[in-house]
Amino acid sequence: MKVKELIEKLNKCDKEKEVVIRFAVVDYDEIGYVLFPEIVNEYYDQIAIYSNYPCTAEDCDFIGQVDLVKAYKNESPDMTSDEMLEKLGYTEKTKTQAGRVKYKKDDDNVLYFSPKERKFNKSGEHDDMCDCITMDELKAVYQKCKELGWLE
Repeated sequence: MKVKELIEKLNKCDKEKEVVIRFAVVDYDEIGYVLFPEIVNEYYDQIAIYSNYPCTAEDCDFIGQVDLVKAYKNESPDMTSDEMLEKLGYTEKTKTQAGRVKYKKDDDNVLYFSPKERKFNKSGEHDDMCDCITMDELKAVYQKCKELGWLE
């Protein structure tokens, strides 16, 4: 949207009302996230509106939103893959005879990393039956791959 289009739309509004920015992660998000504009700067061919996100985790739970600050921290973890996996319940870490690193949560949740082949897999302890990989497990696996230098 161009500045003149935004001004035209804003001119139709009550000038005494507070401005908030709402955005939704998906099309069917009826509530959206509320940001409060604070700074407006011009950069080359764009205008940037910087906003504050003041909601607490309790606010988010109450209105059904995700706490963006918490989500951001989860997206850029300061934890190692071992710490992430331990937090998910993978408390047993061993090395197999074949040289694979094995993380075990329970009989249906075992992750294997094969450094020589640059592969990982999830399976059961005694058979191939296992739970699906969760998003948090995938984040931990991605972190492990980064630590092993597999993504370079």
